[in-house]
Amino acid sequence: MSIKISHNLNIGTAWIEDIKDQLNSTYFNENTLVFSEDLVKGYFYFKEIIPGLMVQIVDFTSFKEIEFTRLASNEQFYVLYYAIDNNLKSSSGHLDNKEEIITNSGFNVIPSHVVTRYISTPNERRFSVIITISKLLFEEY
Repeated sequence: MSIKISHNLNIGTAWIEDIKDQLNSTYFNENTLVFSEDLVKGYFYFKEIIPGLMVQIVDFTSFKEIEFTRLASNEQFYVLYYAIDNNLKSSSGHLDNKEEIITNSGFNVIPSHVVTRYISTPNERRFSVIITISKLLFEEY
């Protein structure tokens, strides 16, 4: 049986409290969350680069199967997700509305209204780079 973690992603950082609380983690500094090592070993780095653009780096190894669900958002943004690991077959996770997803070898572009799920494999390291970018900023450039 997997542990279920869900969160609402947005351009800001308030949603990170959901991850912090559900994984019993602590802040190392204002931009880094360190996992508690009872369920997950690793860290989560996040930084707003400019308004409307946020970068996140996740490096973790779970000790139990964990189902991470990113809930749909009413905010207009895209999630650019790149999994850097040896197991790219699972990098896209489970995606609702797959026809709206752009996928290429571990790189996904996902609209904010699409629910995504990823189920970790115990004792397998996962390293990902995630960029959230507002739709307006994305279209501007």
